[in-house]
Formats: sequence, structure tokens, C-alpha cells
Amino acid sequence: MKKVGIFVVALSMALIFSSFNVKAFAADQTNSETIKQELNKFDKQTDSVDIVYDKLPEGTPIVNFDSVEDFKKAVTEYEKATKNKNDNQVEEFFQNPSNTTLTKSTFRVAAKTKTGTGRIRWSNAESLRWVYSWWLPKNMWIDFKYTYTGSGKSKKFKKVTTIKSDSSSLPSSWHQSVSNYSFYDKNRGVKIHIKGSFLLGVNIGGQSIGAKFPDSYTKKYHF
Repeated sequence: MKKVGIFVVALSMALIFSSFNVKAFAADQTNSETIKQELNKFDKQTDSVDIVYDKLPEGTPIVNFDSVEDFKKAVTEYEKATKNKNDNQVEEFFQNPSNTTLTKSTFRVAAKTKTGTGRIRWSNAESLRWVYSWWLPKNMWIDFKYTYTGSGKSKKFKKVTTIKSDSSSLPSSWHQSVSNYSFYDKNRGVKIHIKGSFLLGVNIGGQSIGAKFPDSYTKKYHF
């Protein structure tokens, strides 16, 4: 009889905990759906961020927020900061002779089709001050390959063959989607434009999402 009593008590306790777990799971599900609804509504109200529920690349940094309201406040601060960016004054970089790379074949072909590489590097802190530390990686750069003619002061761009941009990847990672270029100063300089988004992992009350922050940059590079 004692064994039967113990079994009945154990079974009762199991049913109680099982019922508790089911209710807790249901509450979590309801909370998760509520957060999703609030995020989807906010996503339609702003162009500064795109909410994504796809699986994020491995190693994507995660920022935690206690509520959707806290996340919305942070995005609002980011929006205010990005409005201060002045794209009318494009930053210009000048070539460092040590950055020029020539292929071995260049020396065999009478200097008609010379190739080189360039890097434009900058810090987001310069334009967004403290806000960059919330969303944007501190350092970014554009690596590009080109062909050119002449040398010294007669050096001119002929064509840009590849443009790849990247970042230091913390707290978010940069993903380029569009790039183009144009020449200026009689082909002595090149203006490069890139467009893409910063990807950040966000956890709000246990709900994990991806947040994409669209952005673009235009930089000048001169021989």
C-alpha cells in the first residue's frame, strides 16, 4: 500500500509540473507572437531598419533588449544620427605609392595595360559619433582593382574591374549589394559608390531576429 501511495503522489506531482510547463510554454508562445506583431508593425513605420526572421550567418553579433520599446528607442537614436551625415562633401583619399600593386606580366607588356589595387579606409565614428558603437562597426574599407595608363603626374584610370567593401564586423557586419564608379579630374580620380546593409542579431525578450540597417557610402580616390 505504501508503494501505491508513493506512486500516486509522484504521478500527481508529475501532472502538476507537466501542466505548469504547458502553461509556461503557451505563455512564451503568446509573448513571442506579440513581439513579432509589434516588430512587424514597426518595420512598416520606418525605413531605417528591415526586420528579418531568416537564420543569421554563424558568428553574427547579438544585442539584447528587454522590450520592443527599448529597441524602437535605439533605432530612433540611430535615425537622428544618420541624418547628420553629409553626403554632399565626399571624402577624398590620395594614393600612397606603397599601395600600388603591379602584376609581373605588366613589365613584359610595354606599359599599355597596367593594373593596380587601392584601398579606401575610414571610421564611422567620424560621422556618427557615439551612436556608431551601437550598430556600426568602427572601421570600414573599400578594396578595388583597376587598370591605368601613364605614370607619375600623367597617371590616369582606365577602368575599375572589381569593388569589394568590408568592415571590422563588430557590433554588426557589412554586406555590400551594389557598387558603381565614375572618373573625375580627367581620369586622375575615381568616385566609388557602394550600397548595402549592416546585419545585426537582436534578441528581444527571448525572441531572436535579424535587423538590417540599409546604408550607402561614396568615396573619392585620387592618384
